[in-house]
Amino acid sequence: MLVASKGSGFTSVDDFANADGKITYGTTGVGTGAQLACALTFNVNETPAEAIPFDGGAPALTALLGDRVDTACLQVGEAIENIESGKIVPLSVFGPERVAFLPDVPTAKEQGLDVEVSQYRFMTVPKGTPQDVKDAISEAMQATFETEAYKTFNTNNNLTPMEIPGEEVVAQLEADTERYAAPVAEYGIDLGDAS
Repeated sequence: MLVASKGSGFTSVDDFANADGKITYGTTGVGTGAQLACALTFNVNETPAEAIPFDGGAPALTALLGDRVDTACLQVGEAIENIESGKIVPLSVFGPERVAFLPDVPTAKEQGLDVEVSQYRFMTVPKGTPQDVKDAISEAMQATFETEAYKTFNTNNNLTPMEIPGEEVVAQLEADTERYAAPVAEYGIDLGDAS
């Protein structure tokens, strides 16, 4: 999601049009989904901006709280406590739908920006892992998905589960790679070694 520092004065992406000079945006590192989401937002919106990469969400959030950057792209779980306490301002989420934990924060698309960047985590095993081992892990994960402890963990950490099999993860990764290739090339976004 895209959030702004209190000192920036931004309360919506529309406010970028009135910015004096370049807007700075913190990311969780070069080649991350956060960098891609922010870079696309400012390029699609034709807003002069400068990326300030950090080594993770915590340093980016610290810089935002200290007004060292105007905006930042962070995971919902990294930002939500400071949003709820009024220390930072939510501007947009990058998923296809609003996030259940922050239902009043609009998506980028709702605000007229053709920017959708979803980040997700998935379990992998080394190449060559025997099928019976992969099946056992998959069955254990499916059983975990049904537990109250797992569901509570997701709720407590503001995580939206994406419980799909490996073949669908690979298909999603391939689709995302293809979807992001054109805008990355169009806007000359440097994702480092991750591109």
